[in-house]
Amino acid sequence: MVVIIFLVLIIATILYIKDKFQTKYRDLSIIMALILLFMAGINFTEYQNGRNTSVQAAEATTFLKSISEEYHVKKDQVAINARELSDRIIVKINKKFYKVNLSSDQTNYVLVRTHLINQKVKIHR
Repeated sequence: MVVIIFLVLIIATILYIKDKFQTKYRDLSIIMALILLFMAGINFTEYQNGRNTSVQAAEATTFLKSISEEYHVKKDQVAINARELSDRIIVKINKKFYKVNLSSDQTNYVLVRTHLINQKVKIHR
């Protein structure tokens, strides 16, 4: 889609330069340039969102690894209820549940034992 808009922009610009009295080509060039900028902005936003998601997933993975090492359990025996690391998430270690209290800079945490009202928990891997 971007390539097609870029080609239309080039053609309209060439036609406008050839015949300066035809303002429809100038208007078409401006419209195509604005659409191109808009699409570039959307792509950049999607790139940043993907990058942020990747960073958050890496933080959560490091957190899970830290917990498994500290509690001497296998990594598959530790689960969290979120894809990103944040305050007040729930961690399941074996069959026990803990609430996570993170520091403001997310460099340390405290696990507080908690109990669930509904014990039927589905774990998605």
